[in-house]
Amino acid sequence: SKVLIEQLVELLEKRHYSNLRPATLAAYRCYWKNDVLPAIGHRRVCDIQRGEIIELLAPIKGPKSNRILQMLKSAFNQAEIWDLRPENSNPCRRIKPQPERMRIRYLTEQELKDLMDACDTPGLTAERWRFTRLIKLLLLTGARLNEIKMARWDWLDEKKAILKIGRA
Repeated sequence: SKVLIEQLVELLEKRHYSNLRPATLAAYRCYWKNDVLPAIGHRRVCDIQRGEIIELLAPIKGPKSNRILQMLKSAFNQAEIWDLRPENSNPCRRIKPQPERMRIRYLTEQELKDLMDACDTPGLTAERWRFTRLIKLLLLTGARLNEIKMARWDWLDEKKAILKIGRA
């Protein structure tokens, strides 16, 4: 197949990217334009080898590198489906993603106030009202979502307004 990487991107846009969330699509377009196409856009899809992908990703650090690897892996899988590459020839296979640091960010006092105010917005549908109560419960207790989901009524002391998480 004589299809170039830049042509593969056009095919992906037409046939494959229609179901992506807008933010994901915007990120993918940026990755293709700024990181991938300048490096390998002129190359044939069937000629790309694992070493070239590793070389392309080497200067890119952290989560961005992993997102690009994920995007390329998907693109080359699609290229196989469209017979632009031989079956099981994805050059991204067996490339390990870079380790990512878990980030913790706390709300500022103003952000917390704004969120609590938003939770008290009048005129919410029943579903949104329940959701806002859940948000407030999580914020006020510091409990994890799964702890609240798994909570049992016998863990609740209504008189003291205390929920004892994990008590058998």
